[in-house]
Amino acid sequence: MNTSRSRTCPACACNGCAARPNDWIVLPGSKATAADLAWLRTQGLDQSIAAHAGRGGTVLGVCGGLQMLGEALIDPEGIDGNAPGLGLLPLVTVFEPAKTVQRTSAAFGQLTGAWAPLSGVAACGYEIHHGQTAQHPAMAAKGDVAREVVPG
Repeated sequence: MNTSRSRTCPACACNGCAARPNDWIVLPGSKATAADLAWLRTQGLDQSIAAHAGRGGTVLGVCGGLQMLGEALIDPEGIDGNAPGLGLLPLVTVFEPAKTVQRTSAAFGQLTGAWAPLSGVAACGYEIHHGQTAQHPAMAAKGDVAREVVPG
């Protein structure tokens, strides 16, 4: 058994080692986005993620992970909880009482940089979420514009 710390183990970041520049940090989906974001903060992982992104490292957020990367989680209905996001993307998520549950398919648009290999790749899966994530209007007005990578 390998007893060295795994580069994929979340404990790695909070125990002082940093992701290397070519490493990807992936924040997966979550059924409790605000609570999981609070856990990331108590572990110090928010600082590690921000530092990695600040050094030009790649960070991928999937579903709730994308919501965490935005500026804020807004919960007027008390579904998941309000929270400031990690502030790495100019996005805001507003939770809604209606829950979307459906099979879906989409394809990536034209991408650049580390994401380029995903250009045109089609995927199908299961969409389940409360609410919507959208461009932060005040940030867009100042020129910090989010770019959609999966049209639709």
